[in-house]
Amino acid sequence: MLRYSLVILMSALLLANPIYEVIINEFQVAPSDSERVELRYFRSATTDTLYTGYYPLQNVQFLTPAGQSYIDTPIYLPGMGYTVIDTSFLTGNFALPDEYGFLQAFGGSFMGLRDSLPYPQYVPTPPLNCSASKFHFYYWDMGGYNLCADWYVDSTPTFGTDNDDYPGCSISGYVYSSSGSPIADARVIATATGYSYIINTPPYYKSCTTYTAIDGSYLIDSLLPWYYRVKVFATGYQPDSQLTNWVCWKNPSTNLNFYLQVGIKESFVLNSTPNIVILPNPFSHNLEIFTSVPVSQIDIYDVSGNRIMEYRNINSLKYLKLDTRSLPSGIYFIQTSGAIIKRVKL
Repeated sequence: MLRYSLVILMSALLLANPIYEVIINEFQVAPSDSERVELRYFRSATTDTLYTGYYPLQNVQFLTPAGQSYIDTPIYLPGMGYTVIDTSFLTGNFALPDEYGFLQAFGGSFMGLRDSLPYPQYVPTPPLNCSASKFHFYYWDMGGYNLCADWYVDSTPTFGTDNDDYPGCSISGYVYSSSGSPIADARVIATATGYSYIINTPPYYKSCTTYTAIDGSYLIDSLLPWYYRVKVFATGYQPDSQLTNWVCWKNPSTNLNFYLQVGIKESFVLNSTPNIVILPNPFSHNLEIFTSVPVSQIDIYDVSGNRIMEYRNINSLKYLKLDTRSLPSGIYFIQTSGAIIKRVKL
């Protein structure tokens, strides 16, 4: 899977030079008399829209296949806004080829800028009268906020305003039985994995649920660019899950298909909220169950859907330790009174 649409950069505090900033937000290559680049401030510790300072752009330099140029006009980049640069602001050689090229920004009197965009290697080449635009969001990881961006082609360029045409990312495929028959009304849940905290998500999401059509097909769109775990549940079948590769605008996850085995015989109401923890996994002699809310019963099923262990009237406990030495090796499903099922291996 190609991953050149991903740009992940650590945010930095603007305290001393050199400071490395990410400022290129949109650019247009054709027609030639409309070549331009939009700058936006991507630096705040939480979100770029919270910083209100103004930063001088005079002497900021650009490097393109035509050569080097610099901003010769005393203009500024607002922390909560945009600045659009074309040749009228530049001295030197500036040109963006229509198919293959690059754009670099660096220098300046008070900022140490380092932003580089080869196209189409890292960002898509925009067709005539379109632009290459950046959709971005922030996530918390490694003790700080990180910027994650996905470049896409905007058919209605919006220079000087928010990029509001990002279509989101998508995951699609089919759900079949093990014999190849389509399964309708299967519940399909996609959840972003490996993040600590994501902000600025709507109208794009880090978790979404849909149901399969009569031919077993499903489509989940409006997702943030990320890695996802997709889980499938269908009455009468064992649940299953898969991890996607990096999902982004240019590389949606297509044909993520599932082939479910016949299993659970009872119709369970499944809840995707992770309110049960089972340790260890895999387990051997003992199994410990922790729940976020008190439960009054716990049942254990094998892969055929047969209930092989049950615990009743356990006084609404949030913790229970089970003796599992009598269970043979295999895959089991744990159901609490809250109707949450967890698959574990022995």
